[in-house]
Amino acid sequence: MQEVYLFNPDNDLALANGDENYMPPLSVRKMADDLSLLPLWYASPGALVMSNNNVDSVWLRQVEETFDLSVQLIGENEIATRSSLKLCPWGWNATLIKRACLLGFSESFLPDKEQMKMVRELSHRSLAVSLLRELITSSSSFCGLSEELTSDEAVREFVERYPQVLLKAPWSGSGKGLRPGKGEYTFHIQQWGHRVIKNQRCVVGEPFMDKVKDFAMEFVCEDSGRVRFVGYSLFETDGRGAYKGNQLASDEAVEEALTKFVSVVDLHHLCGQLEKQLSRLLDKKYRGYLGVDMMICHFSEDPFYRIHPCVEVNLRMNMGLFARLFQDHFVISGRTGYFSVDYFQNPSLLWKDHQQKQESNPLCIDNRRVSSGYLSLTPIGKNTNYRASIWVEG
Repeated sequence: MQEVYLFNPDNDLALANGDENYMPPLSVRKMADDLSLLPLWYASPGALVMSNNNVDSVWLRQVEETFDLSVQLIGENEIATRSSLKLCPWGWNATLIKRACLLGFSESFLPDKEQMKMVRELSHRSLAVSLLRELITSSSSFCGLSEELTSDEAVREFVERYPQVLLKAPWSGSGKGLRPGKGEYTFHIQQWGHRVIKNQRCVVGEPFMDKVKDFAMEFVCEDSGRVRFVGYSLFETDGRGAYKGNQLASDEAVEEALTKFVSVVDLHHLCGQLEKQLSRLLDKKYRGYLGVDMMICHFSEDPFYRIHPCVEVNLRMNMGLFARLFQDHFVISGRTGYFSVDYFQNPSLLWKDHQQKQESNPLCIDNRRVSSGYLSLTPIGKNTNYRASIWVEG
């Protein structure tokens, strides 16, 4: 059986919608096209990556030879002509399953409706709420509060209880579906909250925390049902909570950065608790990668820095995990850098920036690993708006 990898960044939006006929916004479809070759860097040797783009053959041949990649491309129209193909998407949703069936993937290798229903339910933020409740009692070095608000009155009471809050739609991600509040139950919050409760059962409310750092622990849920730690992700978000990029650093270097604030004992304790609790909560209902986003928060009393152990749970591949895998497999040991995904409304400006970065930060390779410089991880063409790239410090 041959694996077919697919980058489908619309996954969270499709889960929120729930309809197998959902059509993502044009911007998300453009992102999927521009970054369709991203799985080249984490796909299993001998696997296929699905893309309908006219790929720059020079760029593809160059990265294949430079990094010894043994992955081939396949177009959507070729799926029906091949047998025994196993789809490995960024994330699972009902829309993707319908699309996969229409393309010719065997239904026997796809989640059925009951399995997909469980995956969608586990992707609801209620999982993070219950997991936080379990984790918070295990250490005085942990912090955080998260509540499921199931009525307009509950939302009002929560917003007015705290000076600042963040309200979240239960099915959303990457900075989407968030509403800040500052002690006042405004008309906009009332309208938004009422709609979210009607469509998604509740609104998740969290009081404002004085965040110092965003980070995550990445895991894989194995066929046995065991959840195993894969590595750390040290990432950055913008003011709206949307993902900006990841530090490229070893797990040891990330721990060193985090232990300036919290103890390594607490980090290891949290990792062990998550492996245990996630194995119990998922209970063989999900297979594949997942990430748990966290924060280090500042307090005015001792302990002055504490870990928020579960901001959200992402049952899918994610950019932080991508950065972790890229660092481990394609960056020279001991080197650090940055992985980012950016957008240019004008493709010509992206092309110009790409050329300038290549000239000012030329890529240096040592034994098929990056030792320094800039590299775009997907092709940049005349009509490209989205770029995934890395920069490694020399």
